[in-house]
Order: sequence, then C-alpha cells, then structure tokens
Amino acid sequence: MTAMALSTLYLTVLLLSLGSGALPDVPSSGWCSPGHNGPPGRDGRDGKDGRNGDAGLKGDRGEPGEPVPGPPGKVGPAGPSGLKGEKGEVGQPGPVATDPLTKSLLADVHRITSRLSVLEKAVSFRVVRKVGEKYYVTDGFVDTFDAGLKFCRDAGGDIVLPKSEEENQAVLEILTPRVLYGWIRATDRKTEGIFLDTDDSPLTFTKWKPGEPNDADGNEDCVVIYSSHKMWNDLGCDSKCLVACEIIP
Repeated sequence: MTAMALSTLYLTVLLLSLGSGALPDVPSSGWCSPGHNGPPGRDGRDGKDGRNGDAGLKGDRGEPGEPVPGPPGKVGPAGPSGLKGEKGEVGQPGPVATDPLTKSLLADVHRITSRLSVLEKAVSFRVVRKVGEKYYVTDGFVDTFDAGLKFCRDAGGDIVLPKSEEENQAVLEILTPRVLYGWIRATDRKTEGIFLDTDDSPLTFTKWKPGEPNDADGNEDCVVIYSSHKMWNDLGCDSKCLVACEIIP
C-alpha cells in the first residue's frame, strides 16, 4: 500500500473514532512515518514592483573632468593704434634675378626711375623749355665755360648744344635781354679752328655769325650764342656768360 493510501485510511479511521467518542490506537510504526516529498509546484507569477525606496545619501564629489574649449567668440572692435616702433635694420639684399622676363622688368623699372629722376631735376630750374626729347633749363647762372660745364653735369645734364634750327631757337628763348651771350658746348682747344663737342665728336649743326669764328686776339676757344644776332661766335673761355643746360631723360 502506498503512503498516500495509508494517509487516507488513517484520516477515515480518525474521523469515525471522533464520531464515536474514542480515539483509535495509533500503531507505533507504519502509519505515522513521514511520506515522500511531492513534486515541486508550478512557479507563481511575478509580483508587482514595490514602491521606490528613499533617496540614498549624496555621494562624494568626483574628480574634475578634462577642460573642453568652447567655440571662438566674435572678433571685437579694433583697438587704438600703438606708438610707431623704431626703424628696423636694413635687410639683406634679395637674390639676383636670373630669368629673362624678370631681368627685362627690372631694366624697365630702372630706366623709368632714372627718367623720373632726370625730369625732377629739369623742373627744379626756374626756366624750362622742351624741344623734342631735350629740356633746356637755366636759373640765370652766369660763369665761365668750365664752371658752366661742371654746374650742368652736376645737375645731370650738359651745356646746351643745338643740333637743329628748332633747338637753336629754343636756346634763344631762354636768354633774356639783359644777358647777351649764352654758352654753346663746343671748343677748338685741341685743334685751332676745328670746333668739336666736348666729347671730341664733330658738330652736326652750326649757326656762325658772318666772319666768325675768327679767334680774335688768339684767345677765343669757346662758343657763345648772341641773343641779338641769334647766331654763334667764338669767345674766350674765361668770359662770364649765361649757363644754360640741356637735360635728356
């Protein structure tokens, strides 16, 4: 007989005994021995979540994090200009140009710069006459032929030497009624009677007064232009005459 059947029988007897008022004798062994465990019951459903508990204590402060740069701000207004700094040292010269185009451009710049420099000198005189590519200029300076040569060459030019009727007329225009003679750049110092330019080149134009040059008193080795006769004459080089310069840019 199985344990379950014994348990059922025992309960039946017990109930009958209670009905009759007497308890049955319980055997010392057999009916009261513990039965075997039954199979486990099925898992029940999960219960509802409980309510949230009270907030815990505030934790310790953590270590500071790595700084993260923000986006750049807007450009602010320009501040006032600072004081002018001291002049810096002169830099090293740049490399010499080697390609043909750069050389050509540098040559043009040099030529234009030189031309402007000459023009600046020309317009600095009180009297200026332009004829062709030449500028005839004077400040009314009166001196000897050699002093006039130095003056004009220091100014970037030379004493005038007309090479055409037009240029001869331009020289006459810068003479004044008070100045009768103006120097012409020609002498016969090397060979008497043969007048040359100061660079020893022959004259390509002359405007001699009739009977001139005559080397009066054997001491007329330089040339002047008469403001009255509009012609040339030989004269002593130590005479004091108007110095008129020609400047060619």
